[in-house]
Amino acid sequence: MSSTVHEILSLKKFNSFRLIAGANGLNRKVTRGGFIDHESAEIMRDIAFKHEMIFSNLPMIKDEPERITEYVDALIHAGCACFAIKTTFFESLPETAIELANRFNFPLLLFDETYIEELILDIDESVNIHKKLDNKRKIIKEIEDGSLNKFKIKNYAYELNPNFKTCFKVFYIKTINDESRRFDTKLAHSILGKSSLVLPFEEVYLVIHSYLEEESIDKDDILHSLGLKNDYYIGTSDYFNDLGLMDHALHQAKTALSFACFSQQNITDFKTIGIYQMLIPILDNKFVIQFYENIIEQLIQYDVKHQSDLLQTATVYVKCDGDIKMTSEQLFQHTNTVRYRIRKIKSVLLLESLKGMQYETLATAIHLYELSKKQNSIYF
Repeated sequence: MSSTVHEILSLKKFNSFRLIAGANGLNRKVTRGGFIDHESAEIMRDIAFKHEMIFSNLPMIKDEPERITEYVDALIHAGCACFAIKTTFFESLPETAIELANRFNFPLLLFDETYIEELILDIDESVNIHKKLDNKRKIIKEIEDGSLNKFKIKNYAYELNPNFKTCFKVFYIKTINDESRRFDTKLAHSILGKSSLVLPFEEVYLVIHSYLEEESIDKDDILHSLGLKNDYYIGTSDYFNDLGLMDHALHQAKTALSFACFSQQNITDFKTIGIYQMLIPILDNKFVIQFYENIIEQLIQYDVKHQSDLLQTATVYVKCDGDIKMTSEQLFQHTNTVRYRIRKIKSVLLLESLKGMQYETLATAIHLYELSKKQNSIYF
């Protein structure tokens, strides 16, 4: 795992760095820091600088500022993450270097009196932290896979955090959109304490809050203390008293988060989502897809041919739990119109009635179809 240029620049010692060019390359990977003080541009093309953040005050060309462009070009072709130039000899950079960096989305920076050795150490520390986080993510993925026994899961749990207590609850958290404020993982760590785990993924955050059995724990208190309000979708698991069941808890919280994204409700408990506990995990199964598409496609084809609204009526009818009056109110249609459409739905789908298993068949197909339309937003 690596840091990015943007993440490195957020470190305290990098606060005074000034981005001169290559703003679109701030997501470049950084695996280590490096320093040059005498190498020629030609030699640097053949040195392994891939993903390095290179520092220099360029003493070898201190009286030839126009040659800075040569070094920028060499570092770009050597695969560097970015180039930071100390202002010992150069207060500004030539336009040719700036234009080249912008063309290749190569971050070019200036900085003042700071020890380069300290900067490199900070980069190494940041990269090591990312490696540790990446290892924890891999462990979570293995646990979620569902193929491990309870003993192995418990061992993995203590590898994630040796301070875990007996009981725990899992939260999966996702910002509602890119403009939402980001979840502060450092603050969450300080609030929840050393017996919990806060782990960022690419699109979501995982929180495992553990506690002793005799301790009282309230989900709303935890979320309130973390400042989680309307900017997030949150899925929560049941309470568990055995770390060996962490695979169940992770599955529950992730499924609950998927439902929260689907239904656009901020906080969702797994125990409240009913049949969606089963439907969300199997949505990608090819036989499940075939099941609901066979039903839905018949209604779509009829609607296209006859310019009708059977699918919409069926969807609202299911959402209203088969209540004709409520369906007519939702659709702003007379109850007789709704009854006519329901009869037509039964005819098209060759159903004798919309009761019992036949109603459940239609309802399940509708639920799966509605989920599939928002599939991109509910999976992560």
